[in-house]
Amino acid sequence: MIVAQRELAGGRQEIVAVDTHGGVVDVLARPSSEWTFQAPKIMPDGTLMAYRLRPGEQFNLHSDRNELVLFDGPGLAPRVIPRPVVKAGLNRTVWAQHGHAAPTTHGTLIHAAVEWETWWIWPIPVRKQWVCVETDLTGRLTGARWVDQAEPSWTPRGLTRISTVGTGAIITPTRRFEKLGSAVGAKSFGWFDPHLSPDGSKVVWLDIASVGLDGTRSGLIVGDTTTGHIHHLVAPTLAMQTDAMWLDDWTLVGSRHIDGHWRIVLLGLDGSTAVVPNTQDCTAVHVST
Repeated sequence: MIVAQRELAGGRQEIVAVDTHGGVVDVLARPSSEWTFQAPKIMPDGTLMAYRLRPGEQFNLHSDRNELVLFDGPGLAPRVIPRPVVKAGLNRTVWAQHGHAAPTTHGTLIHAAVEWETWWIWPIPVRKQWVCVETDLTGRLTGARWVDQAEPSWTPRGLTRISTVGTGAIITPTRRFEKLGSAVGAKSFGWFDPHLSPDGSKVVWLDIASVGLDGTRSGLIVGDTTTGHIHHLVAPTLAMQTDAMWLDDWTLVGSRHIDGHWRIVLLGLDGSTAVVPNTQDCTAVHVST
């Protein structure tokens, strides 16, 4: 199943189901006057998950106050998954910037967050770092954590994520792609949003080549997890490109800014590109695993 967010008026978004032939086929979650929904994902059991924000807010820019919610069924109010807070002696640890929750195949979520450790009485920072943490669906920590890593994605083959240390790296279950000294994208602004192919042989990630007054140049890099070879599937361009997920081992789906609107596109590893009809203003595409 493919889900996406579709832009509406007034800084609001709705969550839609998408077919690769006909485009949007259903509206799964509608915004209210108080809330809007962004960055949808489908849990392995088919449950819809999204981030809830105030109209006009943006998932990446306001990650310090977004709320992760589950839609347990049609007509039911979304259920908020609380952020973890850990108290230890005079200190407490909270997860400030919070996002990119990846549903796993064993009924948990892996979140990326800026972890703040502060004094309990006075909010004086003791420690700050990026970390991926695993919780159950009530927000309770399982104990699994990956320090100095962010932007997790999950397949049955395991966890893929980025390193936040130094210039960064893409980390898959079987291979690490270092940005420093890379033959492709070494001088880019940053690497983000990695996704492993279903067979585990390839990983794709978003290459933000530059951010400037003329706009953002972005493309897609594909890496071979066996040989380590990487190449640009989509060369960096000002025609903005989002991250992409795998439909199968040879086809990717993502969003691209075309003629003033976001649209969903299919990208073949052979270089082919096809715009999915009836997907104007759709982005934040997710494919259930």
